Amino acid sequence: MKDKIVANFSQVDVMKAKKGTSAAATNGACHNFSIEWLSFMFEKKGDAKQRMKRLSARDGAGNPVLQKTFASRWSEGGASYQVADRMMISLRGLKETALLYDYTHFNIKNIVKAVTKPQHAGFIYSFWFPGAVVGAAGAHTIAFYRSLSPKQGSLKTDNDTVYIFEPNYGEFEVPSKDFESWLKKLATFYAPFNAHMVKTVAKA
Repeated sequence: MKDKIVANFSQVDVMKAKKGTSAAATNGACHNFSIEWLSFMFEKKGDAKQRMKRLSARDGAGNPVLQKTFASRWSEGGASYQVADRMMISLRGLKETALLYDYTHFNIKNIVKAVTKPQHAGFIYSFWFPGAVVGAAGAHTIAFYRSLSPKQGSLKTDNDTVYIFEPNYGEFEVPSKDFESWLKKLATFYAPFNAHMVKTVAKA
């Protein structure tokens, strides 16, 4: 999964480096790293390597106390995962703009259309899969970003690039026409996606 990568990152290494971090403080870390990365993208400053360095900071998404709070709230059942999600999104200066797909059967065409013909700039993308890999057990979250500007009464893409953050690998820059093939490679690695959920965010 190094195709189109521009900066490396490993959530496993970042969390491992935080002495005293418990298992409870690492569950769902990918979700929070993805949200924080999106907040950096909306700032529109710095480059990919600088963003990866900022993600590794102790006061960022990998903060063990913050992460444990999120994981505990998420696991309470019912709608608690939505509350936990909104809490972390708000903490990063963002707001949820739409729930495009709640937990539903994986359909690659749906997510490809949403990202390649975007009505929103920031995407939090969660997916579920059988088994486990290093850095993800049964579920994982990544993020997509499209640079948009208002033109002639609607939002238009500023370029043809899909910016992607995968917490187990880093930041990618993928041409829109190659996004579907990139996602298929990712699905093959996690083998396969069973279900997914996507919500969109914007700067608050």
